Parts: sequence; C-alpha cells; structure tokens
Amino acid sequence: MAIAVEPEVRVVKRSLALGALVFIMFFTVSGGAYGLEDVVGSSGAGMAILLILLTPLLWSLPTALMVAELATAMPVEGGYYFWAKRALGPFWGFQEGWWSWLTSWVDMAIYPVLFVDYSASYFRSSRPTGSPGGSSAWP
Repeated sequence: MAIAVEPEVRVVKRSLALGALVFIMFFTVSGGAYGLEDVVGSSGAGMAILLILLTPLLWSLPTALMVAELATAMPVEGGYYFWAKRALGPFWGFQEGWWSWLTSWVDMAIYPVLFVDYSASYFRSSRPTGSPGGSSAWP
C-alpha cells in the first residue's frame, strides 16, 4: 500500500517596503557609466562603445538566464546561497553567502563616494570666480 505525500506549501511574508526596495535597487545597480571617461580617454570612443554593447551580452544576459532557470527550477528564498549549498554543500553555500554579503557592502559604499566626487567636480567647475570665497576657496 502506497502512502500519498502532499508537497509542502509555504507562504512567504514580504516585509520589504517600496521605499527600501527602491533604494536597494538604486545602490546596487546605479554604477552605470561612472568611470567610463577613463575608458573612452585611454582606448577611444569606438572601443568604449564596443565594450558598452558587448558587456551586457557576454556577462549580464547569461547571468540573467541562469538565474531565471534556477529560480524556476528551485523557487526558494536564498537564491545563489541556496543553489550553491544544494549543489556543492554547506561550506560552499556559506562561502557564497558570505562573499555576496561582503561584496554588497563594499559595492554600495562606492556609489556615494562617486556621487560626491562627481558633484564636487561639477560644483567646482560651475562656480563663478567672482563669487564670495572664489573658486580657490572651494575644496
């Protein structure tokens, strides 16, 4: 006699508000063209445009397809951590989770610094020389 086993159905409570989600998305993907000026200056406009066009095709598209496939095959919370743990064991799952967490902290710290750096160069160049303090008083 066979015993029928029903699959477990879990309901995941989403507690991330819209504002927090917007800021997380902004700081994790807003790198954009920051630093692109050096690429254009050192390799030329043609190579820079080629790099801008090839990078999404060679890096982002395969990654997006892999994530879509794994998320469809294993719809669980944890993403990369769960997939690495399932395929390679708990040690490598921990390594993936730890390095992803550490990388996100370092990566998110870069963008405010870049924003301030770009803002400082913009405001320095747009300040009139005859203004109080003059351009020499600006840092």
